[in-house]
Formats: sequence, structure tokens, C-alpha cells
Amino acid sequence: MAIPDGYLTASQYAKRMGISPQAVTKKCRAGKIPGAIQDPRSGWWFVPEDTKVPIQQSIKRKKKRVIYATDKEWDSIVEAASRTKYSTSEFIVRKVSGKKI
Repeated sequence: MAIPDGYLTASQYAKRMGISPQAVTKKCRAGKIPGAIQDPRSGWWFVPEDTKVPIQQSIKRKKKRVIYATDKEWDSIVEAASRTKYSTSEFIVRKVSGKKI
């Protein structure tokens, strides 16, 4: 398979931008990389060499944790939080994530 002049494969472009080839392919399918073309026979994506598209690095999201506490447990959490400089919610987040309190 010949690469068109002035184009890079999705893998080459990904390596140049420091992201995964899957991310490039996904952005090509979504039309977020102008001038990208897909070979109809192989399905490969080709990106123009001079394309300057800012690629947003993915943000790792942490799973939301639900905390169940009885009234007695909650009172002790609130009391412990009041002894620090943090609000109750921030105290809980720091406690769960293992940060210094």
C-alpha cells in the first residue's frame, strides 16, 4: 500500500503527537482532523503532514465513591473535620484519597 504524498499514516501521526493511534483514528472518524482521508480498500487513515490540530490529552477520571455512614459515624466525621482547617466534604475527600490532613 502506498502512502499518498504529503500524508502520514495514523500511526506515524500518533507517534509524532505523542498519543495512541486509536485516538487519531477516532478523531479522524469524528472529522476533527481536517484533510484526513481514509483508504476505501484498507480502511487506513491518512493525515496531512502539516496538520496542526491541538490534541487534548485524555483526563483520567476517578470513580465516584459513595460513603454510607450512620448518624453516630457521621457525627464523628464532622467532629474530626472540625479539628482541621478543612470543610467536612474536603476532609472526607482527603481521608479517602490518602492525602495529608
